[in-house]
Amino acid sequence: MKKRYIEHPQVRTFFAGQKAEVRAEYARSVAALEAYGFLTAPMGEKVEAGLFAIRIRKGGNVRVFYVYDAGNYVYGLHAYEKKTREIPLHELALARRRMNEIG
Repeated sequence: MKKRYIEHPQVRTFFAGQKAEVRAEYARSVAALEAYGFLTAPMGEKVEAGLFAIRIRKGGNVRVFYVYDAGNYVYGLHAYEKKTREIPLHELALARRRMNEIG
């Protein structure tokens, strides 16, 4: 089922400062998400109930939290560079806040 991906302004700003290879991998992941309606490993992962992440590994270790909305929308909530094995709690808290703003 086709989806429409909508980025939070922070996500757009984050990727504007990234290397071309990171932006290209992100664009491919978003295209796959829109075309198929979901991502599987290694491109994506479920973080917790209702919250998912795009995984970008070229040129760094970037994550983009996203959620599904009623209908055909997917919202990119928050992007960050992952530097540890665990998801930093402040990054997760920010994604949850933005998730609650949507619905």
